[in-house]
Amino acid sequence: MAAFTVARTPLAPFPAPSVSPWRVWPVRVPEMLGPAVEFAGPALREKPGMVSGERAEAVCVWLRAPPGAKHGANVGVKDGPVSGPVVGVWPLRTRFCPDETRLWIDSQVSVRSRICHSGAGGTQTWRERASCAVSATTAAESFRLLSWLDSASPEKGLRVAESNGEWSFTPYSELAGEVRHFANELRATGAAPGSVVTILATEVKSFVTSFMGTLAAGLTPSPVAPPRSYRTMERYSAHLTRIIAVAEPSVVVTQEATHEAAEAICRELDAKARLVAAPPAHGGPTAAAADFARSDRADEELALLQFTSGSSGNPKGVRVSWGALTANVGAIRDWLSVGPEDVFASWLPLFHDMGLVGAMIMPVASGIDLWLMTPEQFIRSPERWLACFGRHGATLTTAPSFGYSYCARRVKPEQLADHDFSAWRVGILGAERIDPQGVADFTALTGPFGFDEHALVAAYGLAESTLAVTGVTPGDGSPMVRLGNGNSEFGTPATVLADGVLGRDRASGNWLVGCGRPVGDLAVRILDEDGNPVPEGHFGQIAVTGSSVADGYLYSDGTRTDFTGGVLATGDGGFLWQGQLYVIGRIADSLKVRGAAVFAEDLETELGTLPGLGSSRLVTLLGSVDAADHVVLLVEAADSAEWLDAAVNTLRAATGPEINVSVLLGRRGAVELTSSGKPRRRVLWHRLLRGDTAGWQPVHGTAPRPLAAETRTGEIA
Repeated sequence: MAAFTVARTPLAPFPAPSVSPWRVWPVRVPEMLGPAVEFAGPALREKPGMVSGERAEAVCVWLRAPPGAKHGANVGVKDGPVSGPVVGVWPLRTRFCPDETRLWIDSQVSVRSRICHSGAGGTQTWRERASCAVSATTAAESFRLLSWLDSASPEKGLRVAESNGEWSFTPYSELAGEVRHFANELRATGAAPGSVVTILATEVKSFVTSFMGTLAAGLTPSPVAPPRSYRTMERYSAHLTRIIAVAEPSVVVTQEATHEAAEAICRELDAKARLVAAPPAHGGPTAAAADFARSDRADEELALLQFTSGSSGNPKGVRVSWGALTANVGAIRDWLSVGPEDVFASWLPLFHDMGLVGAMIMPVASGIDLWLMTPEQFIRSPERWLACFGRHGATLTTAPSFGYSYCARRVKPEQLADHDFSAWRVGILGAERIDPQGVADFTALTGPFGFDEHALVAAYGLAESTLAVTGVTPGDGSPMVRLGNGNSEFGTPATVLADGVLGRDRASGNWLVGCGRPVGDLAVRILDEDGNPVPEGHFGQIAVTGSSVADGYLYSDGTRTDFTGGVLATGDGGFLWQGQLYVIGRIADSLKVRGAAVFAEDLETELGTLPGLGSSRLVTLLGSVDAADHVVLLVEAADSAEWLDAAVNTLRAATGPEINVSVLLGRRGAVELTSSGKPRRRVLWHRLLRGDTAGWQPVHGTAPRPLAAETRTGEIA
């Protein structure tokens, strides 16, 4: 790769704009590299957006910072022009143009080709722009979460699945008015700017209006799962009590199903929160633009308080800033190349990060048509979701692997006779380990009706990074590898025995799906037990840096922690291979079940209430081995007769019938502890995988162990 050098004298091949006193520094290209110009180094980390023309004397890239941005903020530029392997752009300072910096490539070359830059997360490719001499801006400037309120379309909008089988439609122009009205209603409560609003809306449209109205009012939404997610009102009320105690909201937004519980909890806690009724699901008052002033807030201020989903114990809130939320939504738009003709359809729960950020905020903020169902409607009729694509022209979606395999099991080919899936260009798979066989069944079902397996886009993300971290480029197809070892201890190499493509190849056994490269300005590293980077192809903990990373946690005792140095140690294990991130999942302390996180500490809290277990030291281990998910209960006890059945039933209820449950008894002291008295789950987990069960007696199920080498070879059909 040829190196760029930065000249030290100004050069202006074209007249500088009259709007500001430009000083332009040229970047000279010593040679062309085949069909592409390569930008080397991680300094230029925002997608620049290239200007394309026939044969030009120079090519100009504009990097535009958001209003009020600090020196170099959100642009990823290094201080001062540099030379060598890194492209240099003068930092954003008022002595130059306060809003824009230009980078000139002075060369008589054709740029009608792809233009790449190799950053911290690998090489990214951007489509050429068809016009010449047009400026391009970074996502931070051109995209604002609430800008759709000012230019809402009367033709595009939100469609919600109704119980009668029909779809209700609200144009964005009407929805924007309802959002403004609700924002004014929230402001009338006297809530201080930035204070938390707990959202307990259970109807889809009411939730969307409540959430967007909270943002528009300059307040911080904090959505909570509906009562049905907790199986009983007692469980829901207990969880809601803990959340309200931690979040200390100024306002609680309720509907009929949640108002009574919220009112009783606020009274019990002597909370100062005002209870406000959520906007109606059908119709609703609107506020004229003249009556409303949007409350834009600074990037560092809190935009979202996202509590962990699926938790039955002490809640933990992820603190997401405005800068992080805007950056991640913009990164998702860029990654998927979202355009005005795209249509999004989803059945995911809106309180969960994947459904909230990826399937609601992004489409609404982008102004594209959105079709929303509830998870219960999807379970009853998965064909209704497929009809969004096959009959109504939806092009984008996101769902856990379970959703695709569920369609394959429940929908018959004859039900799709009038469907055409050829416009369906992105089907994201995330939130849980991907099942290649189930996905292959899905493509076998939908392929004859126009679905292309290259539309399957594997991704990795988590609430602590707002949502998306990595993703496969749409249209490339998601790669798979078969591993040759079941032991995934950090620092050890992964042995790749074969490869395949998700949806095309029917794979079983120890296969993993590649989750792509980092999106936006995010970067991923793989670290060993001591926090040191490991080489490509070695197992370790996934660590994430970039502007989408959340600020930290808010815990149940009111304390806050920040992610040290902006580095998010995810707790997920994985490795990098040929530029792709492969995720092996959480290591011993949590598991994703149908998109919801199940945490070991929460299970232990619930198990500790069972008769006979309260006085025992116990620990639960959660993880995946050879495509199977396991929950292991270790108990320091001599006998299990009193509590075994109840413990197994509790674990089954919290996870599901597809999860392998095993219980082992050990002598006192068998549970290894850290110096602070916490169980060493990862150490215990890896001992089980090595077959080291010394001191433990199985009393239920079979503990996870790596498959023997000769059986560790899931075949591709």
